[in-house]
Amino acid sequence: FFIDQVTASIASERPEDVAALDLEMLRQTATAVVAATPVFKSLKGKAPPDGARAFRVRVELIYARPLQKLGPHSPASPAADVLLQVELAPLDGREVMREMARGTEPFGEGASTRQPAYQRAARKAIETASHALLLQLRAEEKPEPDLIADLTSPDRQVRDYAVRALADRRSA
Repeated sequence: FFIDQVTASIASERPEDVAALDLEMLRQTATAVVAATPVFKSLKGKAPPDGARAFRVRVELIYARPLQKLGPHSPASPAADVLLQVELAPLDGREVMREMARGTEPFGEGASTRQPAYQRAARKAIETASHALLLQLRAEEKPEPDLIADLTSPDRQVRDYAVRALADRRSA
């Protein structure tokens, strides 16, 4: 799979929801995550090889805000809470794939620990969403017998994408 470009945007119109992160940091983080994924190769301004699938990646920040201890499943201390969506838009006009993911990272002591915590939380969310998109891409390329075998996978995401891919093929 080839990546044409990586962009970032902000969904929230409330500045307090996104003040902890900037677009360039998100774009750089997404670019680094994609580059670290062996199946994605950068086009570097060139056209994709014949028959190869190429995409534009867009990271959309939904919010980045502090999470306070609200209940038994919340972090023990305040944490950076980041929600974002990663999109893979095929250059050939096929349907855009989207995954939302959330990342949380505890703050350390002092204000200077907040920005790094938000950056780590954003990276976790981008990695989670990218992994899910990769599973979806792989499911799309598998032959039907392999997808049927994936229905018994111990990994819930693999099963989910197998079901989706099989359903899409039945509707085509």
